[in-house]
Amino acid sequence: MSKEMAQSRPISRRGFLEGTALAGALVATGSLAGCTPGDDEEEESLASTAPEEQVFVNSCHGNCGRNCAWDVTVRDGYIVNCAPHQYNDDPTNRHRGGCWKGFLNINRVYDADRLKYPMKRVNSKEEEPEWEQISWDEAIEMLCATWQGIIDEVGPTGFALHHVYGSSALLSGNGGGCWGKLIGALGADTVLTGADMATIWAMSMDSAVCAAAPDSLRDAETIVFWGVNAAETRWVNWRYACEARQDHGCKLIAIDPNSTVTALHSDQHITIKPATDGALILSIIQQTFENGWEDEEFLRQRSCAPYLVKEDGTLLRGTDLGEAAPADGAPSPIYVWDETAQAAKPIAETPDANNLALSGVFEVNGMTVRTALDALKERASLYTPEYAEDITGVPASTIRELTDTLAHTKSAIMKDNGYAHYANSVHTALGLDAVMMVLGNLGKPGCGVYYWYGGGPTNAEWGVAAAPGPSIPDSQLLHVVETGELGGAPIPLRGMLSYAGNIVGSTVDRNAIEAALKQLEFLCVVEIRMTDACKYADLLLPACHWWERDDIIGSGLSTPYLRIAEKATEPQFESLSDYEICRRVAEGMGVAEFFQGDDRAQLAALLDSDANRDKGCTYADLQEKKAIRMVEDGQLDPADGSFATENGRVNFLIDRPMVYGGWNAGIDPLDFNLPDFVDNAEVSENHPLAAKYPLIFMTPHTKYGTQTTFHHAAFLHEILEEPEIHINSTDAAARNVADGDYLRLFNDRGEVVAKVKLNDGIMPGVVVMYHGWAEQYFKKGHYQRLSSFDNTDKFSNNSAYFDVRVEAERYEGE
Repeated sequence: MSKEMAQSRPISRRGFLEGTALAGALVATGSLAGCTPGDDEEEESLASTAPEEQVFVNSCHGNCGRNCAWDVTVRDGYIVNCAPHQYNDDPTNRHRGGCWKGFLNINRVYDADRLKYPMKRVNSKEEEPEWEQISWDEAIEMLCATWQGIIDEVGPTGFALHHVYGSSALLSGNGGGCWGKLIGALGADTVLTGADMATIWAMSMDSAVCAAAPDSLRDAETIVFWGVNAAETRWVNWRYACEARQDHGCKLIAIDPNSTVTALHSDQHITIKPATDGALILSIIQQTFENGWEDEEFLRQRSCAPYLVKEDGTLLRGTDLGEAAPADGAPSPIYVWDETAQAAKPIAETPDANNLALSGVFEVNGMTVRTALDALKERASLYTPEYAEDITGVPASTIRELTDTLAHTKSAIMKDNGYAHYANSVHTALGLDAVMMVLGNLGKPGCGVYYWYGGGPTNAEWGVAAAPGPSIPDSQLLHVVETGELGGAPIPLRGMLSYAGNIVGSTVDRNAIEAALKQLEFLCVVEIRMTDACKYADLLLPACHWWERDDIIGSGLSTPYLRIAEKATEPQFESLSDYEICRRVAEGMGVAEFFQGDDRAQLAALLDSDANRDKGCTYADLQEKKAIRMVEDGQLDPADGSFATENGRVNFLIDRPMVYGGWNAGIDPLDFNLPDFVDNAEVSENHPLAAKYPLIFMTPHTKYGTQTTFHHAAFLHEILEEPEIHINSTDAAARNVADGDYLRLFNDRGEVVAKVKLNDGIMPGVVVMYHGWAEQYFKKGHYQRLSSFDNTDKFSNNSAYFDVRVEAERYEGE
């Protein structure tokens, strides 16, 4: 018997035939239709001999935003079926989820390409990898000896941990958990992902545009899907939008360069040139003020509009007037102009908002100041609809109509990241928030700009473990490896561990990432299966699949429940849970005190707080109830009108914005304190590369995958045999390319070859390939070799996935 077979658990022939052999059919159908016995006698016989089954509640842990709960059926120790979980307090199944990707988790558990045991590399990183199987003791000793050696030589900042969005679980996921605790305990650096950071970092900068529960979209009269294909990638929100349309005629508008499923099923599709969203946004704001449609009461009472702004773009505070900084470390008070007193005062001393000036230029202690609202008006004033039309391609009449609609209906903007993958996307994100602030469409039923349910409670003390080292944006990884510094600060990076994220397959500028990984002295990758990142590892550690470990899934983007994630089956081969790997590493590195007990002990500690006990949200409660509702349907945050900011007001002007990661990026962060349109994207018509590379290359998400998590699944390949390049027939004809041919996309950075799919829903001048395919599925190259960190803004480290110019030609090779 081979070692691989010896590592597998024994299973009876009947259990195998009735269990894993049916898994593929169950994945495809979700039932045993077609397997009904021929007569009552045979049915009774099968029932009397059927293996015992158990059902466990777990979830999809990937980054689609839904994290649907699943009932996982186990027979003879093997997973044989799964079905979307039904919540006890949800009789109409409003929150019941599930899609075909969830069914594919059975395939992922029994994937032939799983990492089966620890392996170390035995040849150069310049060659195709060759591996030697080692024991877990040898692997942990190798990792710890290397890590400690680096610490002894250059200090704790010589080693870093990296993750993307590979798992959303609270203990073993990417959002902190056991890995975050290990980083803090050892003072290691963190390599920060740039994925989606234009949206995320702008949202975190004290603007406090709050989230509304997704089901509140049912109250909207107008919903704009701005750069989001919700029908495929945010289908829960799309369902609520369709209910609003069916119930009371809500108008659905899609703003997108291409004809997505969402655009095709909306009432109006507004096509826009890629990377020009900021100009359209400023034009909407300009038209709002031009027509007097702004919500003056909201701006005066609940926004930063009356704040006084100095000539350098920062807010006037008490310290600017010679006042001592507050002893408690609180920010110095923000000043406003009190029209009754005709003087500048701290906003806390002007409780009657009707006294606050919304417009005007004032002299305060020799300084010239004006209101934040005037600063926004001036920024938008240039962008008349005619001016914006020249930039965006959106007709001036459409801009006027759109503004009128947003201003005179209960309107919502649902944004995701389609607009957010260009060099100028941070300003776009700030602008979308500002539109809703100016219109006063926040904190009201049917209005808003972000839609998710709040996160579940955790024990704030659980994750405390010393202090982490510096943060390294992934766009700067190669620079740090080659120079040992970042922004003038020494970071002698020698080694890295990557978990919950395929850094090679999911990150822009594959060329730079590969170069950095090759030059690192040591790379450890913790993974479920072989990925593009694994080929650059010195050490591979096999992690459990989500359904082979215990964990907790918080409420989040689309689900209002804190949920248990029950271990359904023993780990395949020699794989371990992320926590168990961390525990063993911590023991070897001398910080075992932070990792006592097994996974369940840690989960109990993670929810162990007085607040959770009062709410009935302990791990014991979760084990009993399986799911605990954290957010009521229709909840609006904040219902009381007080936003989670310094003065409880939303901010379209960000005072002293900070660079993501806190490093000295050599830029002026104040360039990002107000919405703007900056014509610096590679895909701009004015870019120097436009003549040489006339096509814009976009890699959006689709229903068929979640980043790189599912694209290897055999079941998927029955639908999509291989990656496709979608191209307009006009562009294809100009290059003598027909449907089904192979096309080579190329630029100065690299190339990719894939099959042609003619699609006249794609704008002329644009080519599209859906994100997530590994290099092995292409005839040649990889799409991320075409992208570049040169288009990543240093302020947010945003991954400019779509900011890519290429040329195309028919591929004649084999």
